[in-house]
Order: sequence, then structure tokens, then C-alpha cells
Amino acid sequence: MSTQVENCRKFNMFSLPILLYCGGGILTGIIAHLALFIHGEWHIRAPELLIFHTLLFTSALAGKTLGSSTEYRLLLEGLLYAFSCYVSALLVSIVVYRLWFHRLTRDGFPGPWYLRLSKLCHVWEVRTSRNYLLLEGLRQKYGDFVRTGPAEITVFHPEVFSAVDGPRSQCVKSEWYDLLYPFRALVSSRDKSIHASRRREWVRGFTTKALVQHEEKILKHIDKLDQCLEKDALSRKQSEMRDLCFWFGFDAMGNFIFSKSFDMLSDRKWHSIVTRLQNALSLLGPLTPAPWLVQLGLRLSPKVWVIRDWHDTVAWGKGQMRTRMEQVNEKQIDLTHYLMEQGGTMGYEEKLYWVHGDSLLAVVAGSEPTAYVLLAILCELAKHPHHTEKIYEELREIDVNDLKVLEFEVLTGAGEYLKATPTENQDLYWALSGGGGGTYGLVHSMTVKAYADVKTSAANLTFSSQGVSSEAFNSVIQTFLTTLPNITDSGVVCIWLLTNTSFTLSPASAPNLTAQQLESLLQPTLDSLSKNGIPYNYSAQDFPSYLDSYNLAHPKYNITEANIGGRFIPRSLVSSNDSTRRLMDAMNFIIENGGEVSGVAVNVTQLPDVPNSVNPAWRTALFSAVIAIPYGLYDMQVNIVSQGKITNMFVPKLAELTPSGAAYLNEADPGQPDFQEIFYGANYDKLLSIKQKYDPNEIFYGLKAVGSEAWQIQADGRLCRVG
Repeated sequence: MSTQVENCRKFNMFSLPILLYCGGGILTGIIAHLALFIHGEWHIRAPELLIFHTLLFTSALAGKTLGSSTEYRLLLEGLLYAFSCYVSALLVSIVVYRLWFHRLTRDGFPGPWYLRLSKLCHVWEVRTSRNYLLLEGLRQKYGDFVRTGPAEITVFHPEVFSAVDGPRSQCVKSEWYDLLYPFRALVSSRDKSIHASRRREWVRGFTTKALVQHEEKILKHIDKLDQCLEKDALSRKQSEMRDLCFWFGFDAMGNFIFSKSFDMLSDRKWHSIVTRLQNALSLLGPLTPAPWLVQLGLRLSPKVWVIRDWHDTVAWGKGQMRTRMEQVNEKQIDLTHYLMEQGGTMGYEEKLYWVHGDSLLAVVAGSEPTAYVLLAILCELAKHPHHTEKIYEELREIDVNDLKVLEFEVLTGAGEYLKATPTENQDLYWALSGGGGGTYGLVHSMTVKAYADVKTSAANLTFSSQGVSSEAFNSVIQTFLTTLPNITDSGVVCIWLLTNTSFTLSPASAPNLTAQQLESLLQPTLDSLSKNGIPYNYSAQDFPSYLDSYNLAHPKYNITEANIGGRFIPRSLVSSNDSTRRLMDAMNFIIENGGEVSGVAVNVTQLPDVPNSVNPAWRTALFSAVIAIPYGLYDMQVNIVSQGKITNMFVPKLAELTPSGAAYLNEADPGQPDFQEIFYGANYDKLLSIKQKYDPNEIFYGLKAVGSEAWQIQADGRLCRVG
């Protein structure tokens, strides 16, 4: 009887607290989800979260099992109940939210229901590294926009690249790119500002001087590959091209990164660390859908099997990099040399993290694509040996010190394979040299002249209209325009942009001129800025080659990010104050009504040695003006309205100033009326007769291209003959 009473007492003492423990656990689980885990990214913290929860559970379980005090054991038992309820509530809250309340669910994105819950199902489906087959099946079933994860949309639409990776995109790289954590690398950097800064450091490893040094190294490995093939041929032995191409790729990339080849071509066998690296990379196929699993696997799993291969590869890379950095040799020029010589605020240890990550990714990203591309090219040449002979003949006879476009190889609309040169099929050569898009035939190849590189200077200038009177701002722009003829006559090319808030010259590029000489040409504009009290940012720099100036002084443009129109502005339009003022009025009208005006100023007055079909209006143009209104990336109607505004308001404003004018068709209004005269000038009739000769069946079509007036795009998108 006393035992029963004691048990009842224990039950009464524990039944109420257990409900409190369970209720507290449930409430904690829901709050943890809604207030914490639902926000931000947690894949990097997956190992810590697993360790924390495991330690909490095992500690409570061990204490309950081993504890001597009844009250203490009851407390820990209650905590175990609370922990179980916490985990259950957390998981239930996650499931309910993902199935019914997540914004991707509310927005109705289609996809398998089970992928809403977890990516673990995705991991299981691609356990054999066939993710592309799974995704293609989902595309066929659900369309171009498929929900493939709790917070993931896979987009198959071709325009996704400009929307996600375009210069104006606000998107960042996915969490998969944290693969190397805690190391960092250019490719895996998810912060755009950090990526841009690191990219500038990488660019220094690809200047003209650096490329010459790299080329000397690569040629040695090409010779070694050639020797391997020759040895196999002489011994009548089949060459294992997959091995040879991979050996070449890794040997060359090791030399390129830290001046140490893997010597696989010399040894004719796989390097052990490369084999282990490829074994380790086999993890990425099945684990790619769930980056948090990668973090758990690489940071918590025992170092056995492919996990060990990964850690050994990382350790080997770190060791090679430290060895390379301890070697002080001015003649040892490689990518590491350029990455470590940078100044700035980055400390030595932080640089090490970057260089370790960059070197590991560069070995993989540089070696394997090289091998696959080589294999694809060699496979095609083996299947079509006549092309091998043809390429050999072309390379054997080519003179890299000769001229311009020397020859086109063309498959015409009539099915003929022709060569077009200044002496053979001259009319086709003339048409292809400036006569618009390829509606005469399919250009298979062309031979061009290479010119010796020259020292080049470049300057950038920016100033704002904010807090500045319109008279003062316009005065500076007018000074710039009136001095443009003198600037371009000196061989300078100016690319500039005028908006309703600023003016940017980016850059003025001056082959064979020093930065000091370039600045003297721009001095009138700089003096006008000072005179009008307008602050500005100006920089000029000398470069050993044009390529260096292009890589370091030119911003990255993407002309497709705007609705555009264009017009050539002749030199005569800036010959007097009155005509320049009228040009300024037209440009101000454009920028005040939502547009932007950019210009490419260059002197092309000199006629070529061999006649071409470039629009004759280029010869008298001071600059090609491009009118732009930025794209509406998510609303086509906005773009239709914007393009109509350009066609009906902006281009006519410039056309009033140039009644017999023209435009550069690659940066012009696709709705341009009278395009034959505007885009091609006096050359159009001759170009049309050449098209009719070489494409009699009108196989090739391009919007506003030669002969396109014979066709019309219908409302349903079909292309039909007019009449």
C-alpha cells in the first residue's frame, strides 16, 4: 500500500511539470523557427547546429541515466521531453510553413510537393550524379519555372541569364558557392563588391606582359603533348587521348598557378593527388542540391573514403602554395606572383586564405574544361579529317603581320562554299566588309590582319549636375563637344555618357599618346569645369599595351540592357556656337524626358586601301550618338512604350539636326523608318543586288538587314512575305 501511495505521489508531482516541459518545448520549437531559422542562411552553421543539438540531447540522456538523485533525474527526464517536443514542433512548423505558407507556395510556383519539404529527396534522386536528367523531366512536366526546393526556383527560360547575371542584377550567387569555406576564392565570392575587388587583382595576372610569360610555359606542355603523340605513332600504339588531354590540362595549370607541373605527361601516369581530387569531386554530383550536407560531410565526417581524399587535396594545395611563397625568385612568374604582390589593406594571413582557395579552384576550373574542350575538338577533327588538312594549310600560310580582313569563307544561300577576297568574289567581299548582318550567307571563317600592339594611355572623367546650374553644366558639355574634333584627330577614341544627373567619359583611349599628352587634349574641358566651380573626378594612366588599357580602364558594358536608338552626329554640327547649342538642346530634351545619351567619338575619315560597304556617313561623323532608356526586365509593355518613345520622340529630335543623316545599325532603333537610307546610305541598292545574287531563295533574314523589307513579322510571330 505504501508503494502505491509513493508512486501516485510521484505521478502527481510529475504529471503537471511534464505538461509544462512539453508545452515549453513546443513553444520554443515554433519560436525558434519563426523568429530565427526562417531568416537568413544557415548552411554554413549546419555543423555547429548539429553538434549543439546532439550535445544537448546526449547530456540530458546521460544525466538521467547516471544521475543518483530522484529529483535531478526527474528534471532531466522533463528536459528530454521538452527537447523531443522542441524538435517535433520545429519540424512540424517547418513542414506546415513550407507546404502552405511559404511565399513560393502562395505565388503558385509548380513543382513536386515533396521538394517543397526538403532537398533530401533531390539528393536521393541524383545519387548517381544525373541531375540534368531530373531537371529536364521537371521542365517537361512543369514548364520553365519549377519549384525545386523549399526556397528554390529553377528557371529554364533563356532570358534568366540577363536577369540574374546581368550588370544591373541584384542577385547574388547561391549558397553552393560556400563550398570552400573557410577558404575564399574569386569564383566562389558571393559579395559583389569583394568579387569586383578581387577580380581587379586577377586581371593583373592577365596583362599582355603576363600572357606572354604564361604562353612560354604553356608551349612547353604543348611540345610535351606532341612528343607523347609522336612516340605513340612511331610505336604504332593507340593514344589514350582522354588521359593525355587531362594530363596536359593539369600539368599546364599547375605550372600556371604555382610554377610546378604535375609532370603527368613526362611520367605518362596519373599523379596521385589529381586522382584523389577527382575522387573527392565525385561528392559534388549527389550533394550539390543540399549545400548544408556538403558542410556536414566535409567538416564533421570522419576522414575516410572520398572525404579523406578531399582533405588531403586541400592540405596538399596549401602545402604547395606555402612552398611556392617561400621561394623568392623574380624570374618565377606565375598567377601566385601576381596575386600576392598586390598592396592594399589585406593582411598576409587573409591573403593566404584567398590564395589557397583561388589555387584549388583554378586547378580544377582550369584543367578539366581544357581537357574536355580539347577532346571535343580532336573528336570532331577525327571524324572530319578534311577539316584537319584545311586548318593546317591555313595556319601554315598565315602571316600574322599582314592586313585587316583578308578573306571570308562563306556558305551562301545558294549552297555554295566560297572564298571572298579583294580579288576573288570581290562583290561578296565588299558586302561582308561593313554591309550589315549576315544575310548574304553563313560566314564560316575569316582571316584578319594582326597589328603590333602599342603603348596606350587612357583617361576617365566624371562630374555631376547635382547642385550645379544648368547653364554651368551645359557650358562644360558644350566645351567638350567643340573640342572633340581636335581630340579624335589626334587618334583618341572617346566613349561618354550623358544623363540627367551626370556626365561620364569612360574612357578616352589614346594609342601612341602619353597620359600627359592626353590630358592636354582634355584640358579645355577640365578648365571649363574649374571655371564653373564644378567638382570632378579625373584620372589618366599610361599602359604598356592597348590590351592592358582595355582590361583596366574600360568599364564592362552590356548594350542589350536598354532600349536604344541612334544617329551619327557630323563634325559640322559642332563647328559653330549656334549649331552646338542646338545639339545641346536636343540632348537636354532627351535626358529631361527619361532618356540617356552616349557617344562613341572616333576619326574614321581616312578611306581604306580596299573599298568596303561601310555606311559612307561614318566618314564625316564626329560621333555615333546612342539614345537609351533602361530595360524593364519584368514588364515587356514598359519596353514597348520606351522603344516607341525613342522612335517617335528622341530619334526625330536628332534627325531634325541631321536631315540627310544616318545611324550605326548595331546601335540603332529597331523600328527605324527608312532604314535602307539611314543604315546603309548610297550602298543599299548594290548590297541588295549582291544579296539577291548569293541568296536567291532568301534563306537568310535579319530585322532591318538588307532585303528584310520583303518580309513582315505577323502578330502571331510568324515571318511572312509581304504581299
